Amino acid sequence: QTTFGPELSLASSLSVAYPNENIYIAKMAPSGSFLEPSATYGGSMGGVTRADWSTTSIATSADRNLFNLILSSATTTVKGLSVSSEAQPFLKARGNDIFEVCGIFYVNGESDAAVAAAASDYGTNIKDFADGLRSDLSSLDWVNTSAIPFIQTVIHDDTTGAAKSTVRAAQLAVTGTVGMLTNYDLSSLTLQSNSRDLDASSCIVLGDAL
Repeated sequence: QTTFGPELSLASSLSVAYPNENIYIAKMAPSGSFLEPSATYGGSMGGVTRADWSTTSIATSADRNLFNLILSSATTTVKGLSVSSEAQPFLKARGNDIFEVCGIFYVNGESDAAVAAAASDYGTNIKDFADGLRSDLSSLDWVNTSAIPFIQTVIHDDTTGAAKSTVRAAQLAVTGTVGMLTNYDLSSLTLQSNSRDLDASSCIVLGDAL
C-alpha cells in the first residue's frame, strides 16, 4: 500500500522558498519500526518481525536493517539522479555531480513508547542514530556537507504507549547532546482515531513546519 504524509506539503513549501534549487526528497517510512535494536524485545510484536533503525541492528533481513537500508537507498537515489534527464541541466549549471544532504527529518518514536526497554534506551539510541547517520552520509564522496541538520518530531502527548512519557523526555533532552538537532512537538496537532497517526490536515501542517 502506497501512502503519503508530510512530505507533500514539505515539498511544496521548499519549492516556494527555494525556487532556483532542485530539491529531492528520499522517503523511507516502514510501518511499526523501532529505534531500539530488535533483539531487545525479542524481534517481534504480535508475531510480526519489526524493522529497526539502530546503528547496531542485528536484523538478518535486509529490509529490516533500516540504518543500512537508508544509506544504500540514498546512494541509489543519487546514482539515479546523476543519469536523469531532468537533473542533467542542473548538474551542468553547477559544473559538477555533487549532491548535498540538506537535512534529515526523523518522524518516529511511537513504537518505542510501547516497549519499556526500548523507551528507556531512547536517549542513547537517538544520539547514536543521528551521529552515526551523519557520519556515514558524510563519508560518501557525493555528499558536500560538514554538518547535516537533523529534525526529529517529539511524539504526541496523547499517543498510545505505556512509556510515552519516557520517550518524550528523551526526545526533548537530546537537543543538549546532539549538535544541529531541532525538535518539533506533535502535541499541538490532531491524531486520528487510532491515537497514533496524524490526521490529514495535521500532516499538511507538519510538512509546512519542517
